[in-house]
Amino acid sequence: FVLSALLPFLEASYHCNLDLYHLAVPDDYNEDREPLANYTVGDGDNGPKSIRLMFDGPFYALYGNRTYANVSDSNAGPLRAYEYYRVAYHRYHDPKYAWLYWKDHKKTEVDKLYRGEADLSGTVRVAYDDGFLYLGAEIADDVVRNTHAKPGEVWAGDALWVGLKWRAEKGGGYDFIYGLSPGDFAGVPPVPALFNRFQETNNGASSGEYAVKRTEKGYDLEIAIPWAEFEPGEGEEGTAFHPQPGDRITVDFVLYDGDPTGGTSTKEKMLGWSRTTDRYDSTQGGTLVFGDTAPQGEHLINAPRAEGLVVDGKLDDWQKLPAREARIGAHSAVTTDAQSGPDLTSLFYDTPQDDEGELSYLGDSFCNNGVLQAGCTLYPSTGFAILRERLDETGFPPPDATCCTLNFGPHGGGHGHSDQLSVVLYADGKQWLPDFGSCPYGSKEKQTWTAQTISHNTVVVDEVSQYPTGTGTPSWPCDSAERQARGFLDFFDCDAVVKAAGARNTAVYDGVNLRRTVAIVEDALVDFFEVESDTEHQYDYALHIDGPLLSSSVELTPQEGMLADKPGYQHISSVRRGPANGEVVTLWGDDARRLRLSCAAADNTEVIVGAGITNKLDRTMPMLILRRQAAGTVFASVMQPFTTEEPDAPEWLPQEGGAVAVRLTTPGGTALVVYNPTQGQVEVDGLRVPGRLGMRLTRDDGTEVVRQLDASE
Repeated sequence: FVLSALLPFLEASYHCNLDLYHLAVPDDYNEDREPLANYTVGDGDNGPKSIRLMFDGPFYALYGNRTYANVSDSNAGPLRAYEYYRVAYHRYHDPKYAWLYWKDHKKTEVDKLYRGEADLSGTVRVAYDDGFLYLGAEIADDVVRNTHAKPGEVWAGDALWVGLKWRAEKGGGYDFIYGLSPGDFAGVPPVPALFNRFQETNNGASSGEYAVKRTEKGYDLEIAIPWAEFEPGEGEEGTAFHPQPGDRITVDFVLYDGDPTGGTSTKEKMLGWSRTTDRYDSTQGGTLVFGDTAPQGEHLINAPRAEGLVVDGKLDDWQKLPAREARIGAHSAVTTDAQSGPDLTSLFYDTPQDDEGELSYLGDSFCNNGVLQAGCTLYPSTGFAILRERLDETGFPPPDATCCTLNFGPHGGGHGHSDQLSVVLYADGKQWLPDFGSCPYGSKEKQTWTAQTISHNTVVVDEVSQYPTGTGTPSWPCDSAERQARGFLDFFDCDAVVKAAGARNTAVYDGVNLRRTVAIVEDALVDFFEVESDTEHQYDYALHIDGPLLSSSVELTPQEGMLADKPGYQHISSVRRGPANGEVVTLWGDDARRLRLSCAAADNTEVIVGAGITNKLDRTMPMLILRRQAAGTVFASVMQPFTTEEPDAPEWLPQEGGAVAVRLTTPGGTALVVYNPTQGQVEVDGLRVPGRLGMRLTRDDGTEVVRQLDASE
């Protein structure tokens, strides 16, 4: 967002002989910090700063699918080759920017997107009578999916785009634009979206009768649009349309298509009947003639008088009408949004060669003070540790690699969230434990949900959010220079055997210390969340899980209403709860991808399962809460993603001397992981652990590898 806003200024300055791209300034920003919300946090002299750090920074937070953890009010990616990276490549010729450019452009090469008429093709016919404009379309599509029910969002999936222009002005946009979605033939209904009225955004639905029918090759659709819909409403500038025989108007039809069979539907490609580059440019449109005589010529069709048309999704009654069809298929122009219109950027800026792109996590540093270890990255100033299970031969994590982001840094001003020591878990191409980012600005849910700690994957004390939100409902929660909400890193230690990081925070709850340690062993994430206080509190260890609950070792009883009336908690519905008698094991996901959560036994634990809202207010996501009443406790869990064979279950060992220990069976051997919350040394099964975390890997040949990961105060 910031780079896109800065780019015109950077370029204008560059062409006025002020090269801000290479300007470096001292890292002394902490010396003149202002009080209250405008302060900045200094962490020493990390060398000169430049705008290039903003371009480089996001590259080192990525998971295998180029998404990353949501940071407060931002989004989760994926990182794209936006225009500013094309310009940045021209200015810096950095291989990272070339890598990003070709990641997107290779994906959208037209010859790879379109696989022939069975993939996508169609015929469209038009007719009319005194009351309606009729449209019927027979569409072949091997994957029919549009998961969006809101009219303004159906562009992101399979649909028929229809542009109509009858006003006399030449060129420009279409008067009316429709997006006719087939839905998904499951839970999402067909939607006749009306995107534009008289060239102004509408994003409503047509009042016309609309029907869609699934076919063996794709789907058929019909719509009857009343002529009254084309009359300008109050305050609209437009010209009504009711045709007479012989009238001609400009028209075009574009098929939208996305072929992924899972997740939220999107639009990968478009096939146009008339247009070749820009579907919004009416000069590229064809011609519709009203009358029974079919005109001859390319991109000319007719709309005969209709007799007996029934809008039911069946096209048999169109066969007797002399309507010339508009054929969309192998001869049509195939484009994507990125390729619509002339590519002016390529006229001004260098295009990377497709063999010069490279992004590797094999080094030991990035930006000014970023740390690379065994493919894992640490942002010490902003407070993020990203653990990655493994890298591929190019030095980048494959899409199925398990990754985890731990958040511990400065709060971030008004756009920050009260989410200290929250985690995001990624594996097998999806974020299993996501961060939601922000609810829409101006919505009450931004105050009562995403500003609240319970909407994140961390611990809530006494159903009250972390400082600076506390018991309030602020849209823009701000800490201050006098009381900073930031946490501190305990350790970051990664090698070929284990990837681990730990952090602590003593500033967000009065009298309660938080400490979290996460480690990736093979493809499993081991999580230890320690809370400590001199007095008893209620602790809620919360995880938001992107997949339905399949099974639970704890018997759960439904509760009526919302979980509680505290801010954030009032958005948690479909509540089921029950006491845990020992280890808690839950299984989440679907037939393709699953996540098993195994949580260590502890006294006085209640299991709560519910549905919390997300940043999309019409969508909920399952969540798990482990609740305990105690002065101090350790929530210990193992998270194991899998797609085919279910992994061996972890074995929780009896606690010895205050330690929490788990044994994992991995392809590399048997791993013993021990968390030590005490001030001294503990010993479990012969493994002595003097610091915060210890691990012993016993290989199949009997050799042992021991790792000690100490917390530095």
